[in-house]
Amino acid sequence: MYGLAILLVFSGAGIIFVEGKFNKPFRAPSVKIPWGSVTFLIISGIWLGLVFLSTIIFWLSLALRSVGLDSVFALAPERLSTAVVSITVFIYIIVKIIRRRLTRTVISFDNPAPVMNEKEVAGEGSAGNERPTLSASSAESESSAENESLTGSKGSPEGEGSASSRSAFNKKPADTCTLGRRKTLLSSLADVPPKYLLILAIAAGIFAFWLLHTSFRESNGYLQAGASVFSDMAPHTALASSFAKGANIPPDYPHFAADGIRYHFFFYHLAGLLHAGGISLALALNLLTWLGIVSFIMLLGLLAWRLTATRGAILLAPFLAMFRSSCAFFTFLASVIIGQDNMSWGQKLLTHTAFIGNTPREDWGLWSINVYANQRHLPAALTLLLILLLLQTDSLHRGRLTQGSFFNLRRGEPLVSNRADTLRFRECSRQDKSSRFRECSSRDKSSRFRGRSLQGKSFRFRERGRRNKSFRFRGRSRQDKSFRFRGHSRQDKSFRYSAMAGRRQQIITVIILFLLPFWHGSVFLAALMLLFCYALISDNKFSLLSGATLGLLYAFLQSKIFSTGAPLPQNIFHLGFISEDTSLRGVLAYILELTGILLPILIIVFIVNRELRLWIAISSLPFIFSFLFSLTPDVTVNHKLIMISIILWSIPLAKFLLDLPRLSVKRLRKAFLCLTTVLLILVLTVSGLYECLVFRNLSKIHLAIPISSELCDWIEENTAPDAIFLTAPYSYNKFFLSGRRAWYGHPYYAWSAGHDTLIRESQLYSLTASSDPVDYKNFFEAETIDAILVDDEMRRHPDFPLNEEIIAALFPLAASFADEDNSRIYVVNDALLSPAPIHR
Repeated sequence: MYGLAILLVFSGAGIIFVEGKFNKPFRAPSVKIPWGSVTFLIISGIWLGLVFLSTIIFWLSLALRSVGLDSVFALAPERLSTAVVSITVFIYIIVKIIRRRLTRTVISFDNPAPVMNEKEVAGEGSAGNERPTLSASSAESESSAENESLTGSKGSPEGEGSASSRSAFNKKPADTCTLGRRKTLLSSLADVPPKYLLILAIAAGIFAFWLLHTSFRESNGYLQAGASVFSDMAPHTALASSFAKGANIPPDYPHFAADGIRYHFFFYHLAGLLHAGGISLALALNLLTWLGIVSFIMLLGLLAWRLTATRGAILLAPFLAMFRSSCAFFTFLASVIIGQDNMSWGQKLLTHTAFIGNTPREDWGLWSINVYANQRHLPAALTLLLILLLLQTDSLHRGRLTQGSFFNLRRGEPLVSNRADTLRFRECSRQDKSSRFRECSSRDKSSRFRGRSLQGKSFRFRERGRRNKSFRFRGRSRQDKSFRFRGHSRQDKSFRYSAMAGRRQQIITVIILFLLPFWHGSVFLAALMLLFCYALISDNKFSLLSGATLGLLYAFLQSKIFSTGAPLPQNIFHLGFISEDTSLRGVLAYILELTGILLPILIIVFIVNRELRLWIAISSLPFIFSFLFSLTPDVTVNHKLIMISIILWSIPLAKFLLDLPRLSVKRLRKAFLCLTTVLLILVLTVSGLYECLVFRNLSKIHLAIPISSELCDWIEENTAPDAIFLTAPYSYNKFFLSGRRAWYGHPYYAWSAGHDTLIRESQLYSLTASSDPVDYKNFFEAETIDAILVDDEMRRHPDFPLNEEIIAALFPLAASFADEDNSRIYVVNDALLSPAPIHR
């Protein structure tokens, strides 16, 4: 079962690669193992390795198929590319392990206890040392006094007496609640309390296992899909099987073959690799999705810590994100109590089998935890998005330091974040008194701040002075060129983004943005919106621009290769999302009905929490976009953008709720505030919690298809791996487990993915309305159909009842299976029975 080996090897290679792009985390003497940093590195490495290497396998398989290696053996391109990449990655891991052991041996003899310098404390490291061994003792002793004054406590900055824990709604400046943090990413995550991280990991693992196992599993030789997920599992299982057993590279949509693919399929290509490696289809999909959900929840907790430095937010933010806020439960409860029947309202609540809510399509489970169960590729894509956001926190920190608008006018110093930044600033000031970091120069009164003279008129805005030419536009000196555009130093490179550690770290950002489009289009769109705004206040604009540009070009290239037609609909403007009333009043009523008290509380948070206003504003962009535009024929898919905004809002919302009890120190008022907080959390999550019960009830109703059958075994063993069949409009059907594709399956899947299904639908209507054999012959000769599968479902179909007598007279019978719905296979293309692919 080499599928598990593929998973482990790819994950291990990714972890080694990611760890090499970071310096080891700064940790206090009281912290033995920086579990938060380790968790981030492991999750980032696992998904970067899986995403990147499986993509390499796909493109290598396409290249091998294009040169004609199909004749070697069955599915030769896929198997050869998997073997080549796996062996190469295994060698890479061995080489890295050996080099690391040799490096550690040299360090232990030459310099057994290296000490961090100031750059390493700040997380920027040395350009020549990939993994410096960091000693926290000297650096911490040097900056302990200042750090204690900044955080308000000794040891961990999040102690019980910290400024963050003492402040409520910014009555005292809580500097830990800013996007530009005092510490670097890994240094901050190293302080995560291990107890909270362990609780979150256990809860996420149990919840994900329950969610996935109850909805989709293998039992007694059948694939059982719950009533709430079987419709989405139809294309997902078909895609994974087509990559595992069918030559579906270049890819086709299995329910609408011979028209390319517009669906983001790479997650299911990875599942197909594991399935081809011996892992069952259910286990492959469940394992990857379980890993995605756990990773997503863990990273959301780490991001909440990074932004708020509050312990409770590690647990509360994921809880609020997973269980949605809505008015649905209260309207449903009112209808149950008022209902006129003999069943008690308590029994109705416990046995209900339909998702609740009065807004359109809520009965689909469009906003509940059901989304994570049927959209198996969504949690993995959300994990990649959170990795991107976490990686940008260091860049936002450095970007704020280098922007002139963040100057402190009283002291004439920038708003530096820690002792290392302060030391660098003072050293720069001592070296060059003409530094732009000084607003007022005590020696030269003619120097300007932002282009204006403080005393004389010799300098004007954006003009070069005639009398004193030592200063240029924006403070750049002709005579002394030690400082560059906007205050960057050429000599002191700690203020420059070109520092090696920062550049290495942003390689991960570029890779993820480049590969994300066909892993999940909606998440990629949300990432573009969010990172565009972050680029305005960060110092890694080039990396973000490069990643976004490469991702857009890669998406455009893939859409040209994989599909035909325009990548976007003719009119992308769609006001109101799926609200029945698209007026402003109607849309606002829809939002309030959908989200409950979430938005009113969020507005309050935006007003009282100045430190997280920027986060709330930027996180709202996907939400706003979904009500204005639609990039797919089905606007409903925008619900993922709305969910992304709600997920990101959970962080400031958790901070607000945890700060409520701190508004008063009096016992009675504090008890009232604690009770208010509990009630608010209950009201915010009761709809999502109740939908867990509905989800369990629906999962007891399942649709089962056999994993192995005589029909599918014959098709898999005797037909070309990329054969295209004309079948009944199958949805969740055993036929797709063979890896073959249908010319016209269930039309909604292909239509929502961007395919024009109306043309083929009209062709089938015309064909079934005719009784002329010539029409049948001309139709099958014109279309890319290799075989016809006629069974009782096709014979009894109300819309497309094909005339089997005409088909039997025109095409030879290849096989029949009386025990499986009287299925018969007729050969249209003589190449059907060849082992090599037909459509290359």
